[in-house]
Amino acid sequence: MNDATTLVEYGVPINPDVMVHPTEATELELEPGHPGLGDAEYIARRKLLFHLTRRHRLENLGPPLIDYTPEETRIWREVSPKLHELHLKHACSIYLKAKQDLAINQREIPQLKHVSERLERETQVRLVPAEGALPYRTFYEYIGRRGFPVTQFIRHGSHPEFTP
Repeated sequence: MNDATTLVEYGVPINPDVMVHPTEATELELEPGHPGLGDAEYIARRKLLFHLTRRHRLENLGPPLIDYTPEETRIWREVSPKLHELHLKHACSIYLKAKQDLAINQREIPQLKHVSERLERETQVRLVPAEGALPYRTFYEYIGRRGFPVTQFIRHGSHPEFTP
């Protein structure tokens, strides 16, 4: 049993100092059970995007333009119609209008640089490139400065619904 001073994350007690002084991954770490673990090409691509987006985030450069591969585009085109159906069924009208206004479609992966520029003009909120999950404190520091961290990689094609 945990007492009131123990912090628990995903059922495991954690050191509360991690919330105040978070450590950030400096290298790509795929979670146990990640569908891309045995795929050398996927891992190499994720490492490249990890370092590119991390540099852009730390140097406050905004989202980089990504030259998405045919495989990444294929996955986007496969998953997007399924998500679109769910969005129509469950998303609010504000979300659906924003998706339309930002020209997010099922054919091309949106360039977050362009989405961010539009968002910033209209809302003074910008997208922050994130190399992966950020520590909570880091994530909320960006939110407090009107930035929203977003990853730019496409999930592994064998299980695109996988979320750690």
